[in-house]
Amino acid sequence: MRKRLKIAIIPGDGVGPELMDQCCLILDELNKKYNLKIEYNTLPYSSEYYLKNNIILPEDRMEEIKKDYHTMIMGPLGDSRIPDAIHARTMINNIRQYYNLNSAIQHVTYYHDNILPLKEIPEDNFDFYIFRENIEGFNLHFVKNSPKAQYLNISDDSNIYTRSNLEKFLNSSFKYGQRLNKKKIFLVLKKYYFPKTNKLWSNVFEKVAEDYPDIETRIISTEMTIYYLLNNPALFDILIAPDVFADQLMTLGTFLMGGFGMSFYLNYGTESLPVFRILHKPAHKYKNTGQINPIGTIRALQHMLDHFNMKKSARVIDHSIRELFKANKATIDLGGLLGIQETVDHILDSIDKA
Repeated sequence: MRKRLKIAIIPGDGVGPELMDQCCLILDELNKKYNLKIEYNTLPYSSEYYLKNNIILPEDRMEEIKKDYHTMIMGPLGDSRIPDAIHARTMINNIRQYYNLNSAIQHVTYYHDNILPLKEIPEDNFDFYIFRENIEGFNLHFVKNSPKAQYLNISDDSNIYTRSNLEKFLNSSFKYGQRLNKKKIFLVLKKYYFPKTNKLWSNVFEKVAEDYPDIETRIISTEMTIYYLLNNPALFDILIAPDVFADQLMTLGTFLMGGFGMSFYLNYGTESLPVFRILHKPAHKYKNTGQINPIGTIRALQHMLDHFNMKKSARVIDHSIRELFKANKATIDLGGLLGIQETVDHILDSIDKA
């Protein structure tokens, strides 16, 4: 008998609850069709909850989540009533640190020319992943809460990396690449900036690569990476970068997909539960309008199922998304006419017919 997969859901702010409601409809349909035995529960830790209770996500609750659930999915976070985005930033950083999620992984893939913002690229379909180091570097939470910060005056913009964490992060990235059957891994660094950081990253990267002789490796500048992403993204299998550079690449990856409504990323560590974060903005003005794009949320669910070896269900979702675009249909943000409900109805119909 299959062990029940248990999912913790934090709907988030703005359009987040709508996105998660539709995600749950798809989960219910998959449970019904494939007897997946997936359980899910919604947790209340939104900006509204913070404003009413002055609670973000308590550490004891995070420990309970770790014990009671296998994974988590988070909707968009952010509310203009909260200064400096303290709720969103603190929750995201606390989750990364507490669960030691040292990788953020974004999947960028080609679906159809109709939604592709670049019209003159080679015909090869692109399918690559961006790996971001997630808990060191310019991460404010790490600086403020590291042991050094207790007795040294460390500025918030310190760029701090440790060899031990980089070894874990890079080994995890190479292993994940093997799991994805990817054969080329590029380390992206900014030449002439942060020479000490570049040297440490390069040394650890080359050392780790020695244990993976089946994978081709290369160190490439951010400038050339951006150039090739805009001209021939199919060149890449996996891009790995420090946080500040990876953020730029992930934004470009989101652009290649068609926008934030198409994107998500996985916060991943080998020692704890994976956390899937939707990259759709809270978009409060579109709340309850039905005009938002749920594809990024649906893709996150697809990859969650794949991560937990529910391959057939993951393939059905992927196929349903591709069939949607193949039929020249698209959501409003991509230049089409579909709202959230029509899009999800298509996915549900495809699951039913699979």
